[in-house]
Amino acid sequence: MVADADALLVGPRGRRLCLEMAMDLSPEVRVAAFWLAHDLDPGKGTSRVMLKATFGEASEPPPRPSMTDLITALAALDVTMAGAEVIDRALARAVDTSRPWQEPDGEDALAALPEVRKALAPIAQHVITSPSTKWWSFPQGTIQSLGQIPLGLNLIEDSFGWEHATVIPVRGIGRTSEVRAEADWVALCLEHPLEVTASRRHDWFRCTGYDGRWVIPDCEKVAERWDAVHLTALAYLSNANRALHVDTDLSTVIAGWNPDTTIWLTDAAREWDNPRQEWQRSPDQENWASTTH
Repeated sequence: MVADADALLVGPRGRRLCLEMAMDLSPEVRVAAFWLAHDLDPGKGTSRVMLKATFGEASEPPPRPSMTDLITALAALDVTMAGAEVIDRALARAVDTSRPWQEPDGEDALAALPEVRKALAPIAQHVITSPSTKWWSFPQGTIQSLGQIPLGLNLIEDSFGWEHATVIPVRGIGRTSEVRAEADWVALCLEHPLEVTASRRHDWFRCTGYDGRWVIPDCEKVAERWDAVHLTALAYLSNANRALHVDTDLSTVIAGWNPDTTIWLTDAAREWDNPRQEWQRSPDQENWASTTH
């Protein structure tokens, strides 16, 4: 289990999940992370600005939290208070804040600092050992595009805040390539490389800091062997938004692909006989409700 917890902290999205959980559990962590992330954000002063409102006589603002304050607050957390709902909310936030076309934001930069990453380790261990995350490593029993409903409706990278969704049950019989770890994705890139340096170099350099040639799996070639490719939630959290070494001068990024999602490369999956489901949520709300009667 220790190796799995370490794997969660290797990836930017996994670290962000742990930080989001900590902020959910502790107001002290949230305040400290807010200020420290603001100072680390590449858009500080431009796309990310701090506004201050004053009423009456101006007073001295309270001192800003320090890195020591954040580490102390993280150490004081009772991670056992983080149940399935807290983990699910943090997972949705970690996915929604993914920005594979630009530099990491302040919170991602904060979670990547060695001292913060070390302080997040107990949270990562709690997440990996929680019964509610077993589905992260293994596919569900049925073949489907999304493994979890309604949670899957929230696991959308850089979502547009959709308020309505139609869920279509599907069933298929075919060969599915499981991406459970970095090695699985790299193997697809090695076997069926498609160079995308010209179109991805600028964005992925900003996201990862790596300047070199980029490849992704060639879906047409992959489809000659596999009907579908399934990305587990743990593989996403460990590897998305970071440069994965493929060969001497080649790297790849898992980007634009949501956790626990199956991408069908052939027509092996078809709409099932079960009825479609309609889901909706109110503006600025996280929870979806079925409107199918």
